[in-house]
Amino acid sequence: MRDILITMFVIGSLPLTLVRPYIGIVMWFLVSYMNFHRMSWGFAYNLQVAMMVGVATLTAWVITQDKKSIPATGITVLLGMFILWCGVTTVFSIGDEAFGRFQQFAKIVLMTYVTISLMQTPERLRILIWVTVVSLGYFSVKGGLFTLATAGQYRVWGPPETFVEDNNALAMAVLMVVPLMVYLARTVQKKWGRLVMYGCAASSIISVIGSYSRGAMLGLVALSGMLWWRSKKRLLIGVLGTGVILAALPLLPQQWFDRMDTIQNYEDEGSAVGRLEIWAVAIDIAARRPLLGGGFRIQNEDFAYENQPADFHRRSFHSIYFEVLATQGYPGLLIFLSLGFAAYLTTRWIKAQTKDRPDLQDEYQLAIFMQCSIVVYAVSGAFQNLATYDLYYGLLAIIVIARQLVVEKLAVVAPSTDSPIEMELAEPAKARSFIRAQPETRSFLRN
Repeated sequence: MRDILITMFVIGSLPLTLVRPYIGIVMWFLVSYMNFHRMSWGFAYNLQVAMMVGVATLTAWVITQDKKSIPATGITVLLGMFILWCGVTTVFSIGDEAFGRFQQFAKIVLMTYVTISLMQTPERLRILIWVTVVSLGYFSVKGGLFTLATAGQYRVWGPPETFVEDNNALAMAVLMVVPLMVYLARTVQKKWGRLVMYGCAASSIISVIGSYSRGAMLGLVALSGMLWWRSKKRLLIGVLGTGVILAALPLLPQQWFDRMDTIQNYEDEGSAVGRLEIWAVAIDIAARRPLLGGGFRIQNEDFAYENQPADFHRRSFHSIYFEVLATQGYPGLLIFLSLGFAAYLTTRWIKAQTKDRPDLQDEYQLAIFMQCSIVVYAVSGAFQNLATYDLYYGLLAIIVIARQLVVEKLAVVAPSTDSPIEMELAEPAKARSFIRAQPETRSFLRN
């Protein structure tokens, strides 16, 4: 039954996508982040959902008469440079697996550009944020409740055969979405809506703790520090936060503390030492191929371990930085770092332009919390193999769209009443605003 419902839901969205292309973007985000077809047990499990949604969305994007411009920003330019460089390194890659991984990443980047092109209205941006929160919030709320129900005895895992199947990856993804939950809590109109979103954020943090992910815990520390610093009631929040932590620590099982203790005593823990060893492998690959790296999936090739002992345990690089260094060389790493830096600077620009504008406070709040998400990715990503994770590029799309909306709103300068001519121009605008607010007035004027 579940397989039938999932199939009907996906197929039913395709005609709507052809009429309203932005619906395809919503479906793409749902498929990419929630992976709801992986929650079935029958034929829908291996259904090519992403392909169907992607083809329908691209077709609709080509034929639609809607605005389809892509603003030239630091993010969009650097993202284009990065995918082009990945294409070059794929051509000269060591192994045969690079092309398949490049295709997957190219699709993510293409849909990122299509998202930017189709979602440049405040309403659609809001929908984009909601679908991101709902998609990953499903796992975070579920994981938080699971952690509470089991007293943290078991780890929280993601859906199988997805980017976030691993407990560490899911924890990082959840943590990246927590700032968006707080943003929605601050901007939603209904009081019950605010309480629900704050509850989801709290459950997400519990889920991160229940993942036993050390990298995510470091990201949580960074996020907590940023949210605390931006709070107007630092002392109160600091005291309450400390009290909650002290009350919660005795409830956690001993194996959780043993896991976290390896952050400090990493030399006594196998996986931590293994990460240091594979990072050394990444540096060695870059030393031998500094410009092009080894290409995607180089960790699966014998070339990567030519300078290592015969019994060296092969593994992923477990770091977005060493992953890019090994696969794309130093030029690729430079572009990748510049892309993240450009995203951070863009959020700062939005904050500076909107801070003193009452009509742009939603954008100001969004910039604050998007900045937190970028920092979480930068910190937790240092221990995750997720350089091409679609959530990160979806967040970049949100930042670009928010910037474009701010640019458009800043271009509409409110007329000054110092000049008689400007006063005369301002009056019709006021009249139109009043007419829009009074339906009965519109009826009277038409008669």
